[in-house]
Amino acid sequence: MMNGKAEKRFSFPFSIALILIGILLLFGNVGWFGLDSLFELLAMYWPLIFVVRGVSRFSQGGSSFGKGLRDIAFGAVMQVIMLGWLPGDPTQYWPYILICVGLWLILVPGKDTVIEKTVDAMEIDESALLRSVSLFVDTSRFFGGKLRAAVSVMECDLSQAGVGTQQMRLDLQARLSRVRLHVPDEWRVVTELSGPGRTVRDQRALGNPPEGTEAPELLITGSLTLASLYLLDPPAPEGPLPEDQPHEQIPDNR
Repeated sequence: MMNGKAEKRFSFPFSIALILIGILLLFGNVGWFGLDSLFELLAMYWPLIFVVRGVSRFSQGGSSFGKGLRDIAFGAVMQVIMLGWLPGDPTQYWPYILICVGLWLILVPGKDTVIEKTVDAMEIDESALLRSVSLFVDTSRFFGGKLRAAVSVMECDLSQAGVGTQQMRLDLQARLSRVRLHVPDEWRVVTELSGPGRTVRDQRALGNPPEGTEAPELLITGSLTLASLYLLDPPAPEGPLPEDQPHEQIPDNR
């Protein structure tokens, strides 16, 4: 979740881009500097800047996740209008605004809202849809389970889970989402994931235990579609969770 200063730094380039586009549109509108063709292009596709900004917000989680959805929705609707894809009189579509507002209130969490949940089951089965979800698994015997995320940010802390079997199995299905998984230091993690646009990064300080040790193994199977999985160390006892650090992408173990 971004603080005030981070939010300000994030918004500054977007504000500059809007100002520059506005200046170019103004010049093209009055016929200055021969920018007619550029004016036509910008006048038609300017809503895409909101779509790009919304996608970039997804990785921040928290309230930024809801803001990203808002930006994408606004940009997509405006782009459809600019391209003239709405049949008939556009004014007849105003009731859909009420429908969109109602769905927004139901599906999108409020500002700075993250759903937090403690799970004490030996096999977890959790889903997230249009949400930012934080799970803490507190069980003496963990066997695995299922995690499903669609257009969401999911964080799952397994650092306090006890080993139920030498090879635990976790099925992960993620679409347009980011999943952060905290695992105990002594666990070995093996990933067998498929899907287009998948990203798997091991950001643990020590990585997997050395070869030849009898470490408990967590096998993660499933698919990531335009989604990412981050393997992280156990969170610090106090303070915020560690920020994602750029690491070399690791290939899936298949």
